[in-house]
Amino acid sequence: MPKLLRLSGEDKQGYRTAAAWLRENTAQEDLIASPDNRITFYAERKALIYETTPTWKTRYVVSIVRDENEVPDYARNA
Repeated sequence: MPKLLRLSGEDKQGYRTAAAWLRENTAQEDLIASPDNRITFYAERKALIYETTPTWKTRYVVSIVRDENEVPDYARNA
């Protein structure tokens, strides 16, 4: 659908949902690895921005997927 015919902000709902979850489930001082700084901005958290795969250890990593079957290409280190 052309961008002009969609509702304003419709494409950002996922960012807002992720930000709300981070705001409710993380501490203010937590550092979040994210590919997009808008998510951590809305969540009011500090961010480490990455382009492909985060190379540093953080407790939380945000991954943007295009469909529900997509799986991030990095594993969680326990």
